[in-house]
Amino acid sequence: MLACALALSARIANGAPRTNDQIGALDAAETFGYAWARRDAEMGAATTDFGQSEGSPRPDALRGYFVGLSSPHHAAFAIESIKRTTGGYACALTLYDYLYAGHGHGDYGATKVTINFAKRGDVWKVVSVPGLYGA
Repeated sequence: MLACALALSARIANGAPRTNDQIGALDAAETFGYAWARRDAEMGAATTDFGQSEGSPRPDALRGYFVGLSSPHHAAFAIESIKRTTGGYACALTLYDYLYAGHGHGDYGATKVTINFAKRGDVWKVVSVPGLYGA
């Protein structure tokens, strides 16, 4: 996780001072990505707060997002950028999968997502993730 944080530190706002809120949102993004890579649904769910709106993902959709399928395997993640939004921050992540083909090798794939964060009390939480809202 330190490597992701170090790689990102060079990309944030061309040397602009970091705020405590920005660091908190980055920490939440890193925990979210780490939970996805480890396929840890409990840790992933703890990073989210979608509220009780009609557009909130069902618990099984949220669990499925983190746990995924047996193949492809969740392999790694990278935080690409972070920017301030009206309600908090938006973080661009790349999620890397490893597709095991059964012949001793496989292929990697990448999915780019932008997740949105808002502060809930003193904690930054994921409030939206594209592709998470399944029927």
